[in-house]
Amino acid sequence: MAEIKVSAQERSEKSTNKILADLRAARKLPATIYGGKGGAASVIVDERELMDGLGREGHNAIIHLKHGKNEDTVILKELQRHVVSGNPIHADFVRVDMEKKVDVEVPIHVHGEAPGVKLQGGILEHILRELKIQCLPGSIPQEFTVDVSKLEMGQGIRVRDLTIPSGVEVLSGPDETIVHIVQVRVHEEVKPEEGAEGEDAPQPESSSTKGKEKEEGAEGDAKEGGKKEGGK
Repeated sequence: MAEIKVSAQERSEKSTNKILADLRAARKLPATIYGGKGGAASVIVDERELMDGLGREGHNAIIHLKHGKNEDTVILKELQRHVVSGNPIHADFVRVDMEKKVDVEVPIHVHGEAPGVKLQGGILEHILRELKIQCLPGSIPQEFTVDVSKLEMGQGIRVRDLTIPSGVEVLSGPDETIVHIVQVRVHEEVKPEEGAEGEDAPQPESSSTKGKEKEEGAEGDAKEGGKKEGGK
């Protein structure tokens, strides 16, 4: 069972945007604790301490969070990041009872090099990146790993192919595809039909050309009419 300890400070729920910005600049992360028997609590955790612990033990590690006179056993429910910098800006923790099952999502990592990619020119598509499971908090796996070193073109690995530890119930569908090898799609250029825009194709007359021809015809008739009148 992966466990980490993180210290926290209680904070006011009426913290202004400036206060929150100053906290984040000092690598202090605003967070909320909820669920279980206790009410919601607003706290501040040390960003480095939290992220270092999660980096070692995984994002589903059991966290012993001490704040003031209280200590909660929690797991990370959600970590919000800044859309530009990617830095953490807020964390949500949910209390857990070590004797009650919880629903979590565990990351799926790919290991190995597939012959379908290396030798047959295919592409490996990693479709399902997290597996939904239910188990006791102390039985949450840190990750699942799939070995693709034997996958050839057109082959794949589904949820039902995974080795699941005892005490873990899989909530994802057994037929969901995790990875598969597919052919590279080649887009062919569509050529225009012959004669559609050839030099011999008749060119439509423009309105200006038609108008000019009508004017020239009218002038010719007028001149001819004038000659007849003068000859009388």
